[in-house]
Amino acid sequence: ELAILNDIDALACDPETVDLIRSGRTMGCFYIESPGMRQLLRRLDCSTFELTVAASSIIRPGVAESGMMQQFIERHFDPTKIQYLHPALEEVLHQTHGVMIYQEDVLKVACHVGGMSLGEADLLRRAMSGKLRSKEAMDQLTQRFFTAARNKGIPEQTIAEIWRQIVSFAGYSFCKGHSAAFAVLSYQCAYLKAHHPAEFIAAVLNNHGGFYGPGAYVQEARRMGLRVLGPDVNESQAQYTASSQEGWVRVGLSAIKNFLPKRITHILDARKMESYADLEDFLRRSRCSKEEGVKLIKCGACDCFQHTRAQLQLDLDLYWTDRAKYGQQEFSLFRQ
Repeated sequence: ELAILNDIDALACDPETVDLIRSGRTMGCFYIESPGMRQLLRRLDCSTFELTVAASSIIRPGVAESGMMQQFIERHFDPTKIQYLHPALEEVLHQTHGVMIYQEDVLKVACHVGGMSLGEADLLRRAMSGKLRSKEAMDQLTQRFFTAARNKGIPEQTIAEIWRQIVSFAGYSFCKGHSAAFAVLSYQCAYLKAHHPAEFIAAVLNNHGGFYGPGAYVQEARRMGLRVLGPDVNESQAQYTASSQEGWVRVGLSAIKNFLPKRITHILDARKMESYADLEDFLRRSRCSKEEGVKLIKCGACDCFQHTRAQLQLDLDLYWTDRAKYGQQEFSLFRQ
């Protein structure tokens, strides 16, 4: 399976992975889990790796806000709507339906339309991304672009529109290699979610989530048909655990609010030889304080002792009353 994860061609041909991405069921998957991105995947019916690479770039603020994202979607489904502002653009933008979506597109347009060298075009890209602070340098590059385009006989209105598109997104766009690298990781995550859903959700939760908070991923697990099992002093580990084969995700003890890691470690160490038999056995061996015991009872981590939480709370109070009355040593002998 590791070989598949490292082979993007194999991932792109995996039916379950492709179906998960094209349907936008990508919560937890790197970079493609936001509401906007999941909607875009569905709108594009995103079934190829190349299209996912493009989606990773057109979701960026500059492309999306300039209206070019909508143009890309429309032209993707209806090639008759593909238009080029100037014949020179067809050579450099034919793979992206006449829309600039990568930083390389800016460089190519600056060269073919604005007569710039690749070095000058890169200076333009840097200026638009805020890495070149000189206003004078930016003004010179702008003048250079317009002058060269006029000398090629390109109408002033066309030059202005091409420049508007460049300026609108160049500071926010990805280079194609960046988008492709993101898409590879997105596909790897999608594969794991499609084939190991429980372990995937547990890993996302253990990593403290991504775009959403933990509660959203717990709900996603339920939508996927997984059982979400609460914390349990006899079953839980420190982190979330899971089994796709059995269809469950178990909440870890570390998810309990304000519960000290050293106490979790002690609970796990004390039960290695034998599970806790009852609440008294647990309190004695784990050395939990009364406050910690209350937290565990209230969150359901002691439900395994087959008593109601009200009864468990009463037993906890009696335990600490006896302990205060008899002291540590006498109390232990008394209980035996």
